[in-house]
Amino acid sequence: MLQGAVPTMGRAAVVNGAQLATYSQAKQKLLEVGSEVVERVDNFTYLGSLISPNGLVSDKISARIRKARKTFANLRHLWRRRDIRLSIKGRVYC
Repeated sequence: MLQGAVPTMGRAAVVNGAQLATYSQAKQKLLEVGSEVVERVDNFTYLGSLISPNGLVSDKISARIRKARKTFANLRHLWRRRDIRLSIKGRVYC
């Protein structure tokens, strides 16, 4: 289905079947699979590494730190609650 579409667009990678990361700065055509348009993204994670628009691979440590920061921020409501004991918050943190 995607044969022939990707090579004409320059270097590209299909991610999760619904995202497309392109590395060339030239104007790109829309990529459609069936009747759906594939979303273009600037960065994506592949096998634990962050792939950037210029094709560079960010190290796994930076990607893990970003993931941990996001997870910790999602628990902000828990940290602010005063009715939950500090010992329980400590168990969640560790």
